[in-house]
Amino acid sequence: MGTVVRWGICVAYTALVTRLSLEPSSSFRFLSRFVRFPHADKVVHFAMYGVLAALLLWASRVRVATLRTATLVVGVCCCYGLLMEVLQMSLLPRDRFFSLTDVAANVAGATVAVATASLRRGAGRGNG
Repeated sequence: MGTVVRWGICVAYTALVTRLSLEPSSSFRFLSRFVRFPHADKVVHFAMYGVLAALLLWASRVRVATLRTATLVVGVCCCYGLLMEVLQMSLLPRDRFFSLTDVAANVAGATVAVATASLRRGAGRGNG
């Protein structure tokens, strides 16, 4: 798959995350019938930003993430997550709010994805 297509998929996914992040909370009420456990939104944040980090690595064709690359990808995800939280607070002040636990779930998801990708790819090289 070409680089342009990879980055196009990454950009499309980022647009989807942006759209979902800036939707009023009333848009997600129907999900409460299906998702019935505490802090389900944190699991969603973890997964969304894990996928985002994995897509960033995939789009940039990184084989094994060095510490520098891992830090960059997690940093980009962290900054993007912070931006989404600030925009929620600014654009939807009566409906959505800034949440440090959402930011923590974003960073955790991105970190686990980068670590998993690095371990998986490192193991595939035949080391050990």
